[in-house]
Amino acid sequence: MPTRISMVSIAKQTKVGYYNFNKNQNDSLSSVKNQTPYGAAFWYDVNQKGHCWDYKPWTNDSSFWWKDHDEASSYGLGHRC
Repeated sequence: MPTRISMVSIAKQTKVGYYNFNKNQNDSLSSVKNQTPYGAAFWYDVNQKGHCWDYKPWTNDSSFWWKDHDEASSYGLGHRC
């Protein structure tokens, strides 16, 4: 039986800036597809606080390191840690 993979888009941003995930999306991110010319950074806590990791432009990461899985609460497009 084939495996079915489901993807849900949490955020679609094209403007450089800082953002918090809404309460329904908080701590539910498990992969990133950054299809922009900007780097992207992710933080465990709202308002860019706590542990941070980042990605280069045009990066696809289908699975975070296990400690970062379902931990992101805020992110920045065009920013690094």
